Amino acid sequence: YQWEMLPMNNKILPSGSKFIFEPHIALENKLPCMHHVNLMHSVGIGNIHENIELLYIISGKGDILCDDTIYNVQKGDVIVIDSYMMHQVRPDEEIELHCIIINRDFCKANNINTSKLHFVQKIQNDTLRNLLDTLIIEYSMDHNFKQAGIKCALLNIVLFLCRNFSEEKNSAKPISESAFHYVRMSTNYIKENL
Repeated sequence: YQWEMLPMNNKILPSGSKFIFEPHIALENKLPCMHHVNLMHSVGIGNIHENIELLYIISGKGDILCDDTIYNVQKGDVIVIDSYMMHQVRPDEEIELHCIIINRDFCKANNINTSKLHFVQKIQNDTLRNLLDTLIIEYSMDHNFKQAGIKCALLNIVLFLCRNFSEEKNSAKPISESAFHYVRMSTNYIKENL
């Protein structure tokens, strides 16, 4: 699904911003996450999806839009994108980042329902960075136990985030009646009913 935002008096989402729904079909393989490195020189297309996503900044500076909040980011920052949160990367000049998309079914299989959790969006934490570095190393290695290594590293990350940087959505701040809320509701409805 793809849609274009209508003109609005809104500095957060300029008129004509494009957003897409990402189904993450590639996550149906044996690995519990997708990992890739992005080097961006211009504003990316915004997106929304049911899986949580981690953006780990390698170099550069910029902004990352998460629903109606803009986070200024630089090397070492980690952004956690909640399930069904609209987001968009906006580099100042250039930004390089690790993108880790965590399969929601992997979390559910470990009794962690990420769709009911709200995570702190911007995190600056050495323990989290070390856990992410371990996952990235496991992902890049080619050995007999790669799948097990990735699962173990990823579960450590998810548990660390849940224990230290999350709250249940029921106890989180009330959902605003913003355009983001309606897009999230509409996307979820389309996904479940079409």
